[in-house]
Amino acid sequence: MKVKFLVLCLYHVLILSCMAERNDIRAEKYEIDKNEDGVLDAVIHVIYRSNSKIMFSMKQGQSETRIFYYDNMERFSETDSDGDGIFEVVRVYGEDNEFDEFHRYPDGSIEPIDTNELNSKVAAENHAYQEMNNYIEEVESNIDIEKERDGPNRRTRDRRN
Repeated sequence: MKVKFLVLCLYHVLILSCMAERNDIRAEKYEIDKNEDGVLDAVIHVIYRSNSKIMFSMKQGQSETRIFYYDNMERFSETDSDGDGIFEVVRVYGEDNEFDEFHRYPDGSIEPIDTNELNSKVAAENHAYQEMNNYIEEVESNIDIEKERDGPNRRTRDRRN
């Protein structure tokens, strides 16, 4: 009898600890209507475990992309570009914006894309990433210039936070 009670207690502790672990999962949803016509241009879901992003998904028209993170780094993504429910493009990410890309077929099979096509995509994404970083640096320097011009007594809103 005592053994059954002990097993039952351990079972409840295990269930409660699993439930407590799930309580640190948090989801955010963003609906984007750029021109305010009542038709959503995109729906974004972001899922966090504690304060770390673990999943990002965006549905835009028929296209949907899901990105999975580990240790705050993109590790895996998949894209359904035609809305048929099959995520045709699969990517696995490494360090320094490196990735490998695969094509998933309707039967579930996956094969790597052509090396030349991959190299072209990596170069294009690295260029876009660099352009984005240049833009962010320009915006940040303009914010710093505005703060400096306005002086310490004027309240300005730092958009970086």
